[in-house]
Amino acid sequence: MNSLLIDKIFIKEVQDVVLKAGEILLSFLDKKHDYFYKNDGSFATEADLASESFLIKNLKRILPEASFLAEESCNKMDEVESLWRWIIDPLDGTTNFSHGFPYFAVSVALAYKEKPVLGFVYNPNTKEMFFAAEGLGAFLNGKKIRVGNRVEIEKSLVSLVIPCVNKDCLYFQQTVKVLQDTVCSSIRKLGAASLDLAYVAAGKLDASVLKYVYWWDIAAGMVLVQEAGGIICEFDKKVIKSNFSSCLATNVDLVDKFRNLLD
Repeated sequence: MNSLLIDKIFIKEVQDVVLKAGEILLSFLDKKHDYFYKNDGSFATEADLASESFLIKNLKRILPEASFLAEESCNKMDEVESLWRWIIDPLDGTTNFSHGFPYFAVSVALAYKEKPVLGFVYNPNTKEMFFAAEGLGAFLNGKKIRVGNRVEIEKSLVSLVIPCVNKDCLYFQQTVKVLQDTVCSSIRKLGAASLDLAYVAAGKLDASVLKYVYWWDIAAGMVLVQEAGGIICEFDKKVIKSNFSSCLATNVDLVDKFRNLLD
């Protein structure tokens, strides 16, 4: 276990920064927003930018030797040789946020040799702070959490994270049909990947199915799910890395059942 991950002062400093970033988001909530559109059809607001600027400035102060992968300002893997890398989504669930729908989060992960080993996901609306570190377990507001123990796929509560920017959105429709044929109506499209993964880690969702998302969407949630005893992988692979194309998070009893459906 890396000594940094058991440094309580370090962990508290990072948590305080994540908490403050959540407060920054709330200060912009229910106000008129400026929108900045991206090439993939998604958009950012001034809240995304303010949160990310704050996170980078303060996380750099805490761990100066770390590089960054962040959604808005440095969203490509750089060539900097660094053992440590922060992976940041300053506002996961921007569309929800822009509508005042209270399902969005700050997501911050720390990778060691490109493997996420620490993760924070914070929902400022509910004051839920999810935290996990490799070898230490996963926690919600200081209490240990575990993935659910459901074994029947047909009774599962499943979240779906497949961004749909094109009107036809054929893959989304196909995936919904595949899941509905098995899990009926117990499918939710909530709009914030990191929170969905956090709720899988806490046993509130039985599974999350993700496609067309980015490393900053899942890196923190990946640590949460793994440390809560769950499995996170691609539909057709038993592992997941930064160049992933699909993502499934669930428990050990359901993983193969979902993979057989989705592969």
